[in-house]
Amino acid sequence: MMRWLAAILFLSITPSVAGAAETINIDTSKLERLGVRFESVNVVDEQYSRVMPGKVSLPVSQQHMISAPLSGRIVRINVASGDEVASDTVITELESPELLDLQRALLSAAGKYRLDKEAYTRDKTLFEEGIIAQRRLLESHYGYQQSRAALHESRQLLQIAGMSEKDISELEKLSKLTNRLEIRAGVTGYILQQEISIGDYVETGKPLFQVGQTNPLWVLVDVPEEQAGSYSVGASVVINGCEDIDGKLIAIARSVDSVSQTIQLRVEVTFNEESVPCLKPGQFVQARFKTRQELPVFEIPVAATVHHNGQTLVFVKVANVVEAKVVELLSRHGSKVRVQGALNNQSLVAVEGTAALKAALLGMGGGE
Repeated sequence: MMRWLAAILFLSITPSVAGAAETINIDTSKLERLGVRFESVNVVDEQYSRVMPGKVSLPVSQQHMISAPLSGRIVRINVASGDEVASDTVITELESPELLDLQRALLSAAGKYRLDKEAYTRDKTLFEEGIIAQRRLLESHYGYQQSRAALHESRQLLQIAGMSEKDISELEKLSKLTNRLEIRAGVTGYILQQEISIGDYVETGKPLFQVGQTNPLWVLVDVPEEQAGSYSVGASVVINGCEDIDGKLIAIARSVDSVSQTIQLRVEVTFNEESVPCLKPGQFVQARFKTRQELPVFEIPVAATVHHNGQTLVFVKVANVVEAKVVELLSRHGSKVRVQGALNNQSLVAVEGTAALKAALLGMGGGE
């Protein structure tokens, strides 16, 4: 097939002189029969840097470690790594003797508070009637304040342990103790890591789960120290595989890694609320920074480029002829590539039928 195309086109080719484009003299009807179709190039103001490796990281402010508020034994686990949780989701339950001690302390503090409050109210009435001295009223008032503070402290300790205000109110009302504590996530996010198994005995402060909020995310990119000056905070960044969303360079490290002699660039990527994030913490990615170019940059379909003698060519329609022009391939973005070369904003490049046009070049005796 290619030999037949080359035979058709061979007599219509004008060999190039050194440094000039190779020209194919062929009428429009032949181009149409061979399925050659042209499109206008798209001039772009921005260009991308070379591809650089990066690693997705969870911002520090969005990492939350759920730890055991009391010592005890894990008796139930309700979630696993990757699960989405709300702030009030019960993620695990443990049985703790310490919880019983805190509940008894609350009931004792509540009882003493009621007694001291009654005593203060009675002494206040007696003082107003002139039956007791002011000193006794002050003593009962002091005892009332102390017991009120102790009750508040007992409630706070149970809240810190993970009991809800509703459960604490029920405890004070019914005086019904329990040794089982429900531990809630406390934040909305995803379970990133599970540190426990059912039956484990944990001490106070033992990490149980790591919960993360994955919007936005960071991409940490290491660049050679001598190139770091080419980038500035606020620059747009495209992550391969996540091209629909631009990241933003938010910070440039002030120190150089002593081993690799690179500087770390921190890119923030924010996702739409309704979309599924296309990045995950710990993932290795490739990033490209948008930069301004002194020479014009053109965006064309990948199908418009062909490789010939180690060069990238495009076939450009100029009046009634087609010229094969050398371009420099800068980057690829899905089905598009960005190039620099002897083009202008009115250039028409072949996007279909390039195999037939390349066959003409090969028919001239050129090799791939």
